[in-house]
Amino acid sequence: MDNGVNNYQNEVDSFRKKFISFTEQRVVIYGIGRRTATLIPYLKDFNIVGLMDRDKDNIGKVMYGLPIISLHAAEDVADIIIINAPQSYWEIIYKRISNAKIPVYYCNGEIAQSIIIDDSYCNNPYWDQSLEVLYDKASEYEIISFDLFDTLITRRVYLPQDVWSIVEKKCFIEKNINLNFNQLRKQAISEAKVNNPNIHEIYNSLKNLTKLEDSLIENIIELEFEIEESLIIPRVEMVELFKKLKNDGKDIYILTDIHLPFNFLKKILNKFQINVDDNKLWISNAKRVSKNNGDMWVKYGTEVVGGRKSLHIGDDIYSDIRQAEKYGIDTYHVMAGSDMLNNSSIKKVVTKICSEYASIIAGLFISNNFNNPFELNSWKGKLYFGTEYNLGYGLFGPVIYTYLRWIEEKVMTEGIEQLYFLARDGYFLYENYKYLSQIRGYGVNCDYLEISRRAVMVPSVQSEQDLEDVIRFPYNGTFSDFLEDRFSIIADTRTKDYNEKWISTVNDYEQVYELCLKYFEEIKRQIYDERNNYLNYLDSKEMKEKCGFVDLFFYGNTQYYLSKLLNKKLIGFYMACDLSPSNRCNANNILFPCFQDELDSKAKNCNILKKCLLLESFLTAPNGMLLRIDTNGKFVYSSDGNNQKYFINRKEINQGVKSFIKDATKSLTGKEKVDTRFIDDLYGELLNNNFILSERLKEIFYFDNALIQRRELKIMD
Repeated sequence: MDNGVNNYQNEVDSFRKKFISFTEQRVVIYGIGRRTATLIPYLKDFNIVGLMDRDKDNIGKVMYGLPIISLHAAEDVADIIIINAPQSYWEIIYKRISNAKIPVYYCNGEIAQSIIIDDSYCNNPYWDQSLEVLYDKASEYEIISFDLFDTLITRRVYLPQDVWSIVEKKCFIEKNINLNFNQLRKQAISEAKVNNPNIHEIYNSLKNLTKLEDSLIENIIELEFEIEESLIIPRVEMVELFKKLKNDGKDIYILTDIHLPFNFLKKILNKFQINVDDNKLWISNAKRVSKNNGDMWVKYGTEVVGGRKSLHIGDDIYSDIRQAEKYGIDTYHVMAGSDMLNNSSIKKVVTKICSEYASIIAGLFISNNFNNPFELNSWKGKLYFGTEYNLGYGLFGPVIYTYLRWIEEKVMTEGIEQLYFLARDGYFLYENYKYLSQIRGYGVNCDYLEISRRAVMVPSVQSEQDLEDVIRFPYNGTFSDFLEDRFSIIADTRTKDYNEKWISTVNDYEQVYELCLKYFEEIKRQIYDERNNYLNYLDSKEMKEKCGFVDLFFYGNTQYYLSKLLNKKLIGFYMACDLSPSNRCNANNILFPCFQDELDSKAKNCNILKKCLLLESFLTAPNGMLLRIDTNGKFVYSSDGNNQKYFINRKEINQGVKSFIKDATKSLTGKEKVDTRFIDDLYGELLNNNFILSERLKEIFYFDNALIQRRELKIMD
């Protein structure tokens, strides 16, 4: 069998293995795309009685020699339905036919069923609260106090001690100080000679532990201040509430248990226009009392509250709520971002935050998605992406930043001299890699390579066998469409009886090959011209000896044809790829995957691959697929599709991605071990029916593959 189809032989073998016991039953296959085209010819011993498709207009048509039928008809003529589609589509498809009266299976052999979703998070009474309810309650009080951190302001980290991890890394990078700062910083607090120590007392203790010189201690203090300030952001809605209550004439205090000094905190408060009188900013290290052990509440109650009606607003259940109530002060609980994550639809991901890298990424995710403590309340704890920017920052940002960081590591270890981002999936990746390199101040030379499987597959033909491979490569459509899409030749009267006939190159290969022979001379000229034109384009790129080629998924067909055209082994970087011996590209080139385990050669456990449709739809160029390069060096593209129609939305999404890259670069030094497992878990948890897209965003994502068929599918129903 031709290698062009052989990459799909594993699908055929897997299907036969899973359903061999069903050969006597009447089977309907749901799906009329490439997977079914490459499957049907090898199921002669199965009793396939029909096909199903989402498009009701296709009912009654015949494809691959089989009728396309409705669900009602399938229930009458078949015993089972098998969903033969990428795993990303399984849930969507099953929702359409979940009321079928006959069994439905996925193509991996599992019985299809609605996913059992743990929606217990919806029952949290906190989701019934709101900013309006809080304002109405606060309006009843004469004196109001706010907690500071995770109430009015927050850090872009998951845990407060993540700040110390960043200090530790930067101490080494910027000052060549190599010490376990995170651990020593904690120890210094416990060994300080006073209760509620300030930062200078803590650093005196640190000096005794480390024997560092005074000048180095001062440098580290300044570094901690600098990092703290860079990470602190306002919780915007809570700051607005603070201002509104202050304008209402309320007597407002801020109470905080923190080691940071008064002047630093005043600087932060002024930066965010949180105006509070100096004597109304109570800091534990200045007052030598704390909310946590209760003595601040005693002092506050005696010196400030007196007999007045007082409300405290804060995030910590113990120090802000229980302790305050213990001393006669009414309270209102607002969730910190980390608590919102732990109570949200993706709460399972919390147990996956097991590395410094994961903790920083989680902090950035929280600071964007949960800045408003009531953000999840309208959706009862479920995440909601309403804007392109937030979708880019919260969903795609962590994946793309991590992929680019991983690529940079591979560039170093593999000695890559230049990176090429392959069109069209590399369009935004290329832009974002350049942006990452710019803000970090380093990065390997990179370029964007206009390419597609079509654009290099045809020029790579050098033998009759190669031509057969190109013809056999899956395509569904009319013969005239095939001839134009595959070889850029317009069908004429030589094949007039077949031009509008629907063909599948896998199922109807012999007939298609014979029809193509009628255009043999034109095809030869086209191959020759396209090869020369594309090689001229490659020559203009002046490729280095050792280049890396960046793509998304999975077999590496584009890399395979490019390596054949260049007659050299190439190195490819992928989010996930097929590392099995049967994959021809893996056999003839070098493939490195980012988001799959070493032992998972076919990335069966990779969530990003399983749920790749939205990501692939976002990562596209403003033009259709590259068909060829003409003699003038002009790029000839297929027609724009809906992904191009909504390209302005993609640019806005990518602004969110770039903001995530910028924030991550501030928080991460580049020396941390990249935790690809956590990112895969986070993405998988989000895509496991645990977020909601706005109706506008649902309209902009489509799947298309012009090499195989002229058909687009909307991803979000």
